[in-house]
Parts: sequence; C-alpha cells; structure tokens
Amino acid sequence: MSDRDGLAVVKEHIDNRFYEAITIDQLARLACMSPSKLKYSFRTAFGSTVYRYVMETRAKHAERLLVETDLPVARIAERVGYKKAGAFAEAFQKCVGKLPREARRGIGRGNRIDGAGRAGV
Repeated sequence: MSDRDGLAVVKEHIDNRFYEAITIDQLARLACMSPSKLKYSFRTAFGSTVYRYVMETRAKHAERLLVETDLPVARIAERVGYKKAGAFAEAFQKCVGKLPREARRGIGRGNRIDGAGRAGV
C-alpha cells in the first residue's frame, strides 16, 4: 500500500467511525505506517493533526445533531464518541468557538464547521 493510499484509508476510517475510540496505533496499522510517520504524513497531506481532524469531525456531526434534534447534550456527546459531556463541551468549544448549548440556540461568537471539518468564520 502506498502512503497516499494509507492516508486515504485512515481519513475514510475517521470519517466513517468518528464515534468510536480511535488511537494513533490503530490508524497506523490501517495505513501500514509507523505512528510517527502517520502523524507527519497526515499533517503534511491534510494540514491538520490526526487528533485535530478527529475532534473537528466529531464537532461537525455534533453541531448538526444540536441544530436538527432535541437530543440532550450528554446523548450527543456519546453519539460522537465522548464518554463525558464535559470533555465533549470543551472539545466542541475549541473547534466551534461556542458551547454546545449556545450552538443549539444559535448564539455565541462561533465558527461553524465547514463540510471539510475545518472551522470557518
């Protein structure tokens, strides 16, 4: 498997299984790379760390659930891969610029997450 193919497999895995526990070691095995090579190659190819990409992918899906459903924030946190609502709220705020409850009400200074998983103004 080429490095490009390995990175495509990793990105697809994150996009499709963002709600699961994801480790660098697991992703490195999928990409047939060492963990350090995966981290370097991913950042070079996609302009984001693996960790940041996972966090932004989760935030993008959570934002949609917050706006489109009445699910409690704790349940949304679970659905996007967080065991604790507090950890979810902190990660969501880092990505979007507002708390989950603010996103639900459409308030705050927030940055919406675009379709590519990047924060935008």
